[in-house]
Amino acid sequence: MKQGVETFKPDLILCPMLKIAVPDSIWQNRKTLILHPGIKGDRGPSSIDWCLEENNKSWGVTVLEADYEMDAGAIYETRNFNFESKRKSTLYNSEISYYGT
Repeated sequence: MKQGVETFKPDLILCPMLKIAVPDSIWQNRKTLILHPGIKGDRGPSSIDWCLEENNKSWGVTVLEADYEMDAGAIYETRNFNFESKRKSTLYNSEISYYGT
């Protein structure tokens, strides 16, 4: 990530799918927005796993700004949706992708 930011010097960084946290040196110096596959107030990893395990029929996607705490930054947008699927990959490739755009 650091090398990409140093090379391209973007004004805005969009993170649609994170497996690791964005380094402090990036988000402290450039606006960094994260697409979190969870409802407003949901924080941390495995959001979709918890959603499916608890048999929820509705969920959401939230765009927030990177901050010191994971998924705790300012919220820019949030959208909730209903779904039928029981598969994580289906949710990511349908509702989350659709409502996250």
